[in-house]
Amino acid sequence: MLLRLHLQRVQDHRTMIVQMPSGLTAFDNINASTDGEIHGECMFGGATYNDVWYTHEAAFSGIITVTTCEQLGGSADYDTDIVLYVGDTCGNLTLIGCNEDDELNDCGNAPDYHSTATGAVQEGDTVYIRVGSYSSNGEGSGVLNVYTLLANDECSGALPIALGQTEFNTTYATNNYSYEECLDGGDGSVTTQDIWYTYEAPSAGTLKISTCNQVDFDSVLLLYSGGCDSLVLIGCDDDTDGCSLSSYLEVSVQQGQTYRLRVGGWLDNQFGFEPSPPHA
Repeated sequence: MLLRLHLQRVQDHRTMIVQMPSGLTAFDNINASTDGEIHGECMFGGATYNDVWYTHEAAFSGIITVTTCEQLGGSADYDTDIVLYVGDTCGNLTLIGCNEDDELNDCGNAPDYHSTATGAVQEGDTVYIRVGSYSSNGEGSGVLNVYTLLANDECSGALPIALGQTEFNTTYATNNYSYEECLDGGDGSVTTQDIWYTYEAPSAGTLKISTCNQVDFDSVLLLYSGGCDSLVLIGCDDDTDGCSLSSYLEVSVQQGQTYRLRVGGWLDNQFGFEPSPPHA
């Protein structure tokens, strides 16, 4: 007679999941079994082997990134595969992103073949993170980096904005110092925790943009023409008389032209929201 002992990993199955916060988390898939589904829309046939599972609660709406890429703060010692889902139970999951080899960074090339998966999430979503291997015999360890950015955190993700009122919140925005800054109507310092919008002028005229006495932080407004790789600052304001530390901007615009609006704070730790949006 034989006596067999088997030890199953805590998060080896999607019903036994460890919660993962934002930031860096060490992981390994050593001795893990293969549990999840094959997704044909993912790279190389969509199979993920020897997978372990985590959940992550989305603190705000935006784009979540989960990566083992060294250029993005992660790492691994084997050929990884990452799949992302949202859902309320393990039996009700919707695929939102997957990646086997990062195509934007060197980590996705030989010999590393590391992964960066992204997906759109809404505040309060439960994100199921599945980490495994490209091959059936692939296993190892590493560090996952998990972070979420606002959808319009970068110029390339700018959201369209129309005349009228628009609510916004820069609380979770990141810093980007790659663009010409505002030297007018304030202290001439860098803009922090900025978000982006695009505006297409329906006619020629004077565009008025305001956060005047409508925000809970020291705001900065900047308007650019051109594409994200060739922006030209055409108007900006930090502080306007009568608006405390908020902003008011008037700029001449041309019919049919697209402009990029950057909204941020003055210096570090200046961020917040607009409970009663401005008039444009």
